[in-house]
Amino acid sequence: MSGIVKPAWKVRPGAAAVSLAWVLLATGLAGCGGVVTVRHVLPADLPGPARADALHVGAFTAAQGAPYAERAAKLLLGRLEELGKSRPPTGEIPAGQAVTVSGEVYVQTHDARGTRIVRRRDPETERYADVELPTLVRTATVRVDFTLTGADGRRLAGAETRAQYDSLDDPRVRGELGLARPADPAKVPPVEQIADELLAGCVDTFVRMVRPPVVTAPMKLRGTLNADGGRAVKEALEGNYEAALPLARAAAAAEPKNADLLLNLAIIEELCGELDSALGHYTQLANASTDPNHPARSAVQRVRRVRDRLPPVGNRVEASTQVSSADRGRRLVGPSHMGKGDVR
Repeated sequence: MSGIVKPAWKVRPGAAAVSLAWVLLATGLAGCGGVVTVRHVLPADLPGPARADALHVGAFTAAQGAPYAERAAKLLLGRLEELGKSRPPTGEIPAGQAVTVSGEVYVQTHDARGTRIVRRRDPETERYADVELPTLVRTATVRVDFTLTGADGRRLAGAETRAQYDSLDDPRVRGELGLARPADPAKVPPVEQIADELLAGCVDTFVRMVRPPVVTAPMKLRGTLNADGGRAVKEALEGNYEAALPLARAAAAAEPKNADLLLNLAIIEELCGELDSALGHYTQLANASTDPNHPARSAVQRVRRVRDRLPPVGNRVEASTQVSSADRGRRLVGPSHMGKGDVR
């Protein structure tokens, strides 16, 4: 039978099953890796409890009248409740950790009224004529001075927040494209509405000051045939980071040229808070790789930012929700804005 070439080798009975067994064993040892999420809780700008339910809203006063003070307290209470729902509390508040927030509200508004000559077309005569129209330019500034007081009555810190408004910059007055008639009194929001929006901006700024920022990033652990490396991945995926760390170090030491083992070690070190070691290994991987999207490149930037925000503790860097003692009692000025906050 021409055209058919007989194989020069034969498959022994059971050889396919043995090969499949080795493949399955290697797959089991290597695993398929998995994704873990590194999470860093950074110090807040102001000293305070780590739990939102430990912040109590105290008395607020306003030179312009009680309504503004009451609205500020109500807004703050609502924001703290929202923050508490996003991070449900666990257990009772430890004794002495409750903090009271009080404040003073200052509202200043100014109306500049006048007239403006505009040229308009009369639909009946189809002629243009000068028409004098009223104008209104409304500006407002709201300042809220917050004070944090500990359970023992000691003043912990103060924060000054400020928000400003100018109707000439309001798209509700000028239109989204800025083509509407400026200073149209019919379109300028009432003073009470503007004050409420500015109060909300001040409250949001303060909440960002007392809320510890959280940095998260998903990182993929690589599968490996190394026995210690495989166990390290398994422990890390189960959340046992401290148990995974010595296994990952042993695996990387046994195969120092294995980039996957080194990446796993860096990830586990970051999960354990060993930021200096993690940064060194991430940097080594980033320098050795030509891939612009290598995960070590973004990890280097992330760890540097986190490490610079955290106070050093021995040879490790740990998260803290307190600022240094030198910063206690300082006055911080938040960004001037109106309405929605820009940081979640």
